[in-house]
Amino acid sequence: MNNKAKVVVTISAIVVMVGFVVWPCAAGPKVFNLKAISSWPAGIGLQTLAEKQYKMIEAYSGGRIKIKSFTAGEIVPGLEVWEAIGKGIADLGNTCNCYSIGDSYASAFGCATPGIREVEKITWFKHGGGMKLLGELMEKTYNVKVFISQPDTTETFLYSKKPINNLNDLKALKIRSVGLRGDVFKHMGCAVVSLAGGEIVPALERGAIDAAEFTSMSVDLALGIPEAAGYVYISDVAAGASNPVLPFNMKTWNKLPDDLKEVVERASWEIKVRMVPKEVSEAVKKGAFELYEIKAKKDPEFARLWGSLKKWHEDFEKYLPIYELIP
Repeated sequence: MNNKAKVVVTISAIVVMVGFVVWPCAAGPKVFNLKAISSWPAGIGLQTLAEKQYKMIEAYSGGRIKIKSFTAGEIVPGLEVWEAIGKGIADLGNTCNCYSIGDSYASAFGCATPGIREVEKITWFKHGGGMKLLGELMEKTYNVKVFISQPDTTETFLYSKKPINNLNDLKALKIRSVGLRGDVFKHMGCAVVSLAGGEIVPALERGAIDAAEFTSMSVDLALGIPEAAGYVYISDVAAGASNPVLPFNMKTWNKLPDDLKEVVERASWEIKVRMVPKEVSEAVKKGAFELYEIKAKKDPEFARLWGSLKKWHEDFEKYLPIYELIP
């Protein structure tokens, strides 16, 4: 190889090397690795639902958000989740506004509200300005951005070791309760104890409390609360429904690009709650009763049970206002 050729080869090599420096391979989209904490013990329904929402966020983000989940007590106790997220100990989490009442009493409207049914609460959050008001309050209190986590069914009113036949029976109980539900019980003259969910069964077993509320039956079964109590009392009005929430540390939230913020919001409202139209409900009831009458004519045992249930329904129908919440 002559000197001229050597120079050309050397220059070409330098150009190639500089090209690697000046034109690096294009990097993929930034991945946000986030840490989530919760107020719930491992294995209960609330924690399962929280983790499903994390998976929804991950899926909707196309893998650009990845969330590592920790249950109550793994990083902070369940009652300290709000403060921990606000301080940046975790990026986000799953908790309940009955645990923020000590720092902001009004925030308790974010959780179970006795006297208000679940459909009222969800529609208020979404269409009545409730989520905006709650969000402003929690940002001011903890420096977090708040979203709905998962709409829950109506909570159990009480699990009790003793029968509740009247108001005096209720007032004689020592009750585990928190948030507005706990304060309503106190206002009515009941003795109330605040305990984390995982402490309820041991407290019932050793007689430290007579009764407890936590959340809905589907969640409470896993904790063993119904078995430890013996009696279960339900009421859609007296209990209301819990609404777990998803708080984001504000610094973490502000780092997310707009499209990923939209992903989190979409994952929070993916479930749409609607009242069945009155026309549809009445048609289903009419069709059902017609079928029951037809079957009763052919089956004496069916007729006997349907006759009893129909009479019960006719006697109590006036106490069951189904359509009062429809605009």
